[in-house]
Formats: sequence, structure tokens, C-alpha cells
Amino acid sequence: NVNYTIGIEEEYMICDTISGNLIHKAENNSIWIDKRSKLEVLQDLRLRGVSSYPAFLVTNRVPWDENPDLYLEEPLPLGSISESTVVHCNESGKWSIYNSDEKGFNNPVGIWGETEYMTVLLGDSYVHGACVDPGEDLGSWIRKEYANTISLGQRGNGPILQMAGLKEYGVHLRPQY
Repeated sequence: NVNYTIGIEEEYMICDTISGNLIHKAENNSIWIDKRSKLEVLQDLRLRGVSSYPAFLVTNRVPWDENPDLYLEEPLPLGSISESTVVHCNESGKWSIYNSDEKGFNNPVGIWGETEYMTVLLGDSYVHGACVDPGEDLGSWIRKEYANTISLGQRGNGPILQMAGLKEYGVHLRPQY
């Protein structure tokens, strides 16, 4: 596991805010909406002593695009910060927040210690569980029937990043599906 240190002041964290138009519409219809920016949510969690980070946008790989051989010098992250509270997104009026697993994915902590795996999920934001409550993501639903299901989904993943996740993690897990 690679330990990434991310400061709360990083630019990509403060870009996720709720639009003024959406706030106005919600207020006009007496609908509650969390008006805080992602930065404010992270600050509130950290004030309470919660180890929290923004969801890592896996496709934000400008350094790797500029230097195709950079992978020889630095790791190419496929997941987020491991065993942390991750603030993901807000499309419904409240922030989607989940606890990441040992590898930084949206799975229950401890699932990587299993010996047999039924299913490995690959995909983008749909598999990652973008903007839904914990337990409402695709992996959680499948785990109700097939307990040892691991999700490698990350928002923005395309076929090449999914292949990288399969090569890095899936081959060793040897899932049935």
C-alpha cells in the first residue's frame, strides 16, 4: 500500500459545491439541502477527529499524461485513501460519505482478508457508488447474495484503468465471476 498525504487545501477538493440555482429551487420548495462545499464537509469531519479525505478522482493523471514513463518512478493510484472516511459527491442534496477499505475502495473493511471471492466488480462511478448512501452502491447490493464481492470501481474509470485494476488486484483474488 502506498500512503498518499493530501492536504485539505488541495484545489480539486474545493471544486465540488452545490449550485446556487439548486439551493434556490430547494429553498423555494421547502426542501432541505446541505449547502456546504466539500471543503466545508471535510473541515467539519476533521474538527470531530474523523480521518476524512475527498474521493480521489482516478482520472486526474496529468503528470502521467505528460510523462508516459512516470509509472517507472511513481505508483499509479487505482483507489482512494485506505481505511478513511471518504467524502464523495452531492447530487441529491446531501453528501455521499463512505468508509474505504484496506486498499482504498468502497468495500467493507476486512473483505480483503477473505480466502475465496465470488465476484470482482469493475467499473466507473456506477460501480464506485457515486452520490448514493453507504449500502446503496452496486457492490453492497450484490454482497447481499454473494458475500465475498469486491468492488474495484472508481469514478472516471475507463477500460484501461479497469484492466489495470483487474491486473493489480483481480488476478490474485481469482474470483468465480
